[in-house]
Amino acid sequence: MTDHEHEGMKKCTKCGEIKPATAEYFNRDRTKKDGIRTQCRECRREYYQKNKDRRLEYWREYYQKNKDRKLEYWREYWREYHREYRRAPVGRLEQSISRLRRKTGATIYVRDMTEEQKETLANQYVAVRTLEKTERELLAASGKRRCSKCGGVFDFEMFYKERGRYMAVCRACKGKRGRKYDRKYRQQNKDKINEYNREYYQQNKDKINERKRQARQKTKNNLTKQNLSPIIGCR
Repeated sequence: MTDHEHEGMKKCTKCGEIKPATAEYFNRDRTKKDGIRTQCRECRREYYQKNKDRRLEYWREYYQKNKDRKLEYWREYWREYHREYRRAPVGRLEQSISRLRRKTGATIYVRDMTEEQKETLANQYVAVRTLEKTERELLAASGKRRCSKCGGVFDFEMFYKERGRYMAVCRACKGKRGRKYDRKYRQQNKDKINEYNREYYQQNKDKINERKRQARQKTKNNLTKQNLSPIIGCR
């Protein structure tokens, strides 16, 4: 190592000038012993300007040749990263806050918190979720479940099933929410719905009429059976 490097200076291997060995004059490079590049920033900038088109063409060709491989690599990398992050306390906290923002319109973001706040809230969140899980298990053992909407505790029969699992919202809350959303949507999109229904009817007129005919025939058969059943019973 030369004297000027001992004094916090470094010689550029391109222009030969001696400059302070800091990130202001040299780009960072973790592979180097001193953590900075051998060429100064000015020389690197000049090199990039002179070879801009050639470098762009090289990277364009490289990307086209390795497009599928690179996409698959980054897809797997981010999939694994998010999987691990969501399992961590901070990741679970961020998902919970994201749901809170969508539900209430709050402007709370994990990125605005300090590391200490993140850790404290994440631990509290995990503790609360653990208690909720314990309560669910105790209720399930007695054939009950808590509705996430109204907070009431009901038997399993008061919850709809979806893909073999009971839903988080009870039947009463599910019906209220569905009717409220359906009414609001129809009011806001009345013309759009009417236009869609007209087009659908024109395109499927024969199919709709056939279904109506079958329904009328089925109703007629049921009425006939009901009228004949007392007579058959008397025999």
